Amino acid sequence: MSAHWWLSTVAILAVAPAQAQQVPPEQEAVAAPADQAGASPDIVVVGTRASDRSAQDTKRESDQIVDSVVAEDIGALPDFNVAEALQRVPGIALDRNEFTGEGSGVSVRGLNQITTSLAGRSIFSGVGRSLNLGEIPAGLVGRVDVYKSPQADQIEAGLGGTVDVKLRSPADLKKFTASATARGIYRRLSDSFNPSFSALVGNNWDVGGGKLGVLVSGIYDRRNFRTDRLAVDAFADRRNLVDRNGDGAATNNPADSIYVPTTLTTRYSLGEFERWALGGRIQYKEAGSYEFYVDGIYNSYKGTQDHSFIAARLNQTLYGARAALNSYTVRPDNLTFESGVFRNVPFQSTTYIQDEKNSVWQAAAGFKVYAGKLQAAGDISLLRSTKNEMRRDLTTGGIAPLFAMDLRPETPSYDYQGIDLLTPGAYRPDRISTSNYPNEGEERAARLDITANLDLPVLQALQWGVRFTTRTADRIGFDEGVSLIGRTPTTPLADTLTATPDDLFANRFDLIDTTWLRPNPAVVREFAGLLRAYGLPADFPAIEPLLAYSFRERTQAAYVMAKIRQEIGTMRLTGNAGVRLVNTRQNANGFRSAPTTGTFEPIDLDRKYSAILPSINLALRVTPDLVVRAAYSEVVSKPSFLDLSPTRSLNFDTFEGSGGNPELQPYQAKQFDAAVEWYFGRPGFVYLGYFKKDIDGYYQRVSLPEVIGGQTFLIEQLINADAAKVDGWELGYQQQYDFLPGLLRGLGARFSFTHINSNRYNSTLRRNEPLSGLSPNLYNGTVTYELGGFRARVAYNWRESYPINLNPGGALNLPQTRNSFGIWDASATYQLRKNLALFVDVSNITNQRGTEVFTVAERPRSFFLSDQTFGIGIRANF
Repeated sequence: MSAHWWLSTVAILAVAPAQAQQVPPEQEAVAAPADQAGASPDIVVVGTRASDRSAQDTKRESDQIVDSVVAEDIGALPDFNVAEALQRVPGIALDRNEFTGEGSGVSVRGLNQITTSLAGRSIFSGVGRSLNLGEIPAGLVGRVDVYKSPQADQIEAGLGGTVDVKLRSPADLKKFTASATARGIYRRLSDSFNPSFSALVGNNWDVGGGKLGVLVSGIYDRRNFRTDRLAVDAFADRRNLVDRNGDGAATNNPADSIYVPTTLTTRYSLGEFERWALGGRIQYKEAGSYEFYVDGIYNSYKGTQDHSFIAARLNQTLYGARAALNSYTVRPDNLTFESGVFRNVPFQSTTYIQDEKNSVWQAAAGFKVYAGKLQAAGDISLLRSTKNEMRRDLTTGGIAPLFAMDLRPETPSYDYQGIDLLTPGAYRPDRISTSNYPNEGEERAARLDITANLDLPVLQALQWGVRFTTRTADRIGFDEGVSLIGRTPTTPLADTLTATPDDLFANRFDLIDTTWLRPNPAVVREFAGLLRAYGLPADFPAIEPLLAYSFRERTQAAYVMAKIRQEIGTMRLTGNAGVRLVNTRQNANGFRSAPTTGTFEPIDLDRKYSAILPSINLALRVTPDLVVRAAYSEVVSKPSFLDLSPTRSLNFDTFEGSGGNPELQPYQAKQFDAAVEWYFGRPGFVYLGYFKKDIDGYYQRVSLPEVIGGQTFLIEQLINADAAKVDGWELGYQQQYDFLPGLLRGLGARFSFTHINSNRYNSTLRRNEPLSGLSPNLYNGTVTYELGGFRARVAYNWRESYPINLNPGGALNLPQTRNSFGIWDASATYQLRKNLALFVDVSNITNQRGTEVFTVAERPRSFFLSDQTFGIGIRANF
């Protein structure tokens, strides 16, 4: 971390104590604790400061360690989706979709095994365990809570924690409310302008002795996108490429070793997606007596992607040709290729299209009943989700007489020489392939919670409850390819080719051969005609039993939790201590290769296991403004259904195989948390936290011998192997500088920094290594301004380099690492009238490009550039 960030942090924090006593008295009020079940509590907020106050109140009054993001206004969570909104939260690392550039998923404290929930109910996509948070549009959301320490009444948390999304509720509204937002988004790289619309309408009525509320919200979003990528595949130890020791031959002599990239690939990815979402609630509530509600949400995503790449194959024999090296230079290690010219290089030009349709809907109904000191709450829900992604490929190829490559520039340069890549005669048919894995999931859940308010010394209340779920996950699919070498299509190949764009990386770098002929995406998408042209059957390919599985999972959970409150002199101790018992039973069926014939045979497996999960959360309020927290919990994180799949395929030529592992057990972890929080305004606080996770049974992919039909096969699968440890600390700060004079009083700032250590012993490679996907350091900073009818923010989010593949193969098997990456965003809103606002925003202000390496810069892996976006819109509230 650079020194200027440390100095700026110290300077910012120094402001807090100087102004701690200058907070106006009317800002000292604290909101009631947040309701952690059912709909969101009253979260009517307007403006950046009101949003920050609401999020701070949730953190301050909770017994758990929690961070929140609250919408600035109705329909105004200031990001495209929930994943992007969470990147401002301490300890959150954002993963961006490689193609759309949007936030797709998050990891909490370095771990992506998180539980996603909607108003306390589990929510997922297809056969997955969680929902991609990038699929939830921000326009539907009222608040998002990130629980970093679990408590017994919540559904089982993941290793990283739980992300709970709360939609708008009639309880948020004090009167009839209608809101509409229209937004236009320009994406620079794809040169497209797309619309986005959202609306909300709701009201409360006096009915009988209570309130009847109805709220409906919806959003429509369409985006074009583009991403450019240049990739260098793993370096191979070539001992037969060039005579380096001067003995006149290159015949697998270690003295002739040179580490050379196996492939250099250039790719354009273009696409479009369309998203619809609807949410709503009907609620009847009689204060202090009872409440009934019905909830629903529907989310639909439809996307198309066209990918075209050209790949120089430097370590592969194709079309009777194999690359040889004419001249070269090496890095200072005298082994790693730096630049050179290859001859007789086979290349491939491929277009593959991906068409995707996903949907998730959930319906729920529940109640709350109050009788004296007892409260009962019940909830039933049904969730169904489908995912269908179809991929189709057509590959052509040719031979380049010469291919020059130089890995020294900021972006590696390359040049296909002696061939015109825009001439159809340079290409020949190579291969056609397709894959499809339609899958669907369903969950039926019911829960009942009872709370007895005892008001005894220390023991404030006792809560207990049960939850039952039935989960299904089903998948079918096919994945097949056929060589076209030697086949003559009925339609001339030249008629199916078209040129790619000619502005790779927006022409920011001096590159050659940035355009070439590719199979026309429209032709590839019309797959039936393509099959006819090459004489392939119309039903190609058939469903493959080895890719299909079906799961049925039942869970029964029960918990008991004591709520604690005790005055200790002038201090107040609050918290909870409880235990949750979860019984799980799984039934799976699928197919395996028969041991002797290689044909398909059905398999049916059944197993069950239990977990006892204690948790304790304590908060000592030393003064009204100083809170010290400590927490201990045990959590489990279940493996994906794909990794549990009983399917297995065998190769009778190599006596190898692969498949899922039905005996794979959940991760188990013991977690410790501690934090100190000092509040000096609303909003205004600084805190320091420490966390530690001891993980048992961390997964590792291995190949194990298994005797099948008298023959020993090496079966590749995941197993529960080595332990892993994660620990670190978080620093957070937030303040509004309303004590400053004049126009400066509109300034505010938020800053957080997270440091994470991770380690596990890889018994296969016999080395200690960090956990994949975990950045050692993360920080984000936001400067806000709000005064009168104007508010704005400028935000920067940065994560340090991290490994994304610890075992990529190649010479020395160096881990693949994504380099440090920072994104600047900005937005501004001007209130034209009381109920009418104009807003603008920009994402990726500096048009940042991502890079990956094989551990060191001398071995580049990939370079990619996603869209820069500019938005303008108008919001009306009535």
